[in-house]
Amino acid sequence: LALLCTKGTVSGTSDTFAVEPGAPARLVAILPGEQLEPGMPGGYSGLASDQTAGDTFQVLVYLTDSWFNRVGSRTDSVFLSSDDQFAQLPAGRLSDGAATLAGSLRSAGQHHLYARPVSGSSILSDTSATVSVFAGAFKNMLLVAPGEALLPGDTTTTIFSTPGKSGTPDPE
Repeated sequence: LALLCTKGTVSGTSDTFAVEPGAPARLVAILPGEQLEPGMPGGYSGLASDQTAGDTFQVLVYLTDSWFNRVGSRTDSVFLSSDDQFAQLPAGRLSDGAATLAGSLRSAGQHHLYARPVSGSSILSDTSATVSVFAGAFKNMLLVAPGEALLPGDTTTTIFSTPGKSGTPDPE
């Protein structure tokens, strides 16, 4: 980077200098369709791409300073969570201040992901932009009887539960 100063007809250019990131302050979760944008409010630009329920997609997690400049040379542990109760999201470790984590959301609707540091860290968590999740292709038919409730996204496989619903049928 170099500065150019002009006053009237006189101008001058500084020697080049590097701008280094500040101290690690926060995580930023970047969804497909978005890009990390240092200095921008929120730290990203672009719009999150729509996702299909159950399909795997990549989430980039960056460690940044207060102005969303990437802070490298750190290997902190991070994990993802979501407001989708059936989401399949991993934990991971940053490599040079970044991690690529693959996960899936299973419930159709509007959701957020949360990038969090391990407990005890002073690094701030991040809430992603809203991601729209649409139902996938038809796969199963599910009978929901009176007394039972539909649980979109549920993939329970225990002998006592049927995937996609909860409750007990009312006796007739």
